[in-house]
Amino acid sequence: MCNSSMNSDEGLMLIRVNTRREDNRIGEGPSAVVYRAVSTNENVVVVKARRDIASQTEMEEEILLKSSSHPNIVSLLGYAQDGLRRRYLVFEFMQRGDLSWNLRERGGALNRDKRLTIALQICSAIQMLHMYTKPPIYHGNIASKNILQDEFCNAKLG
Repeated sequence: MCNSSMNSDEGLMLIRVNTRREDNRIGEGPSAVVYRAVSTNENVVVVKARRDIASQTEMEEEILLKSSSHPNIVSLLGYAQDGLRRRYLVFEFMQRGDLSWNLRERGGALNRDKRLTIALQICSAIQMLHMYTKPPIYHGNIASKNILQDEFCNAKLG
């Protein structure tokens, strides 16, 4: 259970998520488990719980906050901390899920213009990370599972 405050540009926001319930889990990778949560202002958000607590640093959170201002990078809204002082990253929720799932489950029919738009959006995100952040940020795992889509099918790098 994570009951905590979250830093955001809009001030403090309380988040409550029960990480013990499987129906809240929406993804899992080698380094983290991802949960769907609802903030107290009724916004759906994503909470990323690191497996290795020691690997999470405040510097990493600061870099994520700076880079998430780009329209094609998933926005880091802030972080949460539970009673055991474990930190969780809180991101915007991307309604359409990842590109891999959309291609597999929705028939994979993307016309040439939509494919080009997605490619340009992700290139824009990569350019920002490589050229306009100091020091440069290198993603290291650009794959269709890490390209998320919002309700308007805009692509964002996660």
